[in-house]
Amino acid sequence: SSDVCSSDLIKMMEERDITRTCITYTSLISAWANAIPAQPRKAEEVLRRMHEDGIPANTITYTSLLKAYAIVSPSMPDEAERLLAEMLSKNILPNTITFNSVISAYATSKPVRPEQAENCLNRMEQIGVKVDTVSYSSVIFAYANASPSRPEDAERLLAKIGRASCR
Repeated sequence: SSDVCSSDLIKMMEERDITRTCITYTSLISAWANAIPAQPRKAEEVLRRMHEDGIPANTITYTSLLKAYAIVSPSMPDEAERLLAEMLSKNILPNTITFNSVISAYATSKPVRPEQAENCLNRMEQIGVKVDTVSYSSVIFAYANASPSRPEDAERLLAKIGRASCR
């Protein structure tokens, strides 16, 4: 089975005394995140193994895993949020892509959670992470797809984009 594959790969590398690095584990996490369908739980198992092996994770590692929780259907924003909190607790700084993944998870969750998506956008601004058009567009998408739709909030954010001069 494919589960066995990542475990077997790590075991084979151990047996052959091949150094495993952050890049090795992050690549495996990305493979599970990019699988069709995305496999966030399996990706997270790789992160746990990485921790067990004493290999420190970085922003790219966590962002790759967050992406899996954002793109799985339905998305899992609470899991993405948990990982964001874990990153911050370990002083691993999230970047724009990290936050955009969390925002996307809220925007595509069932039900859509636009307030939480916007809260995430506000936290980006508060800690000095660059907000971009993807950040705003994802929150606008969330308001547009809320039930009922919230066009006033979508327009409010659209006006904010003009003032923020994001790229």
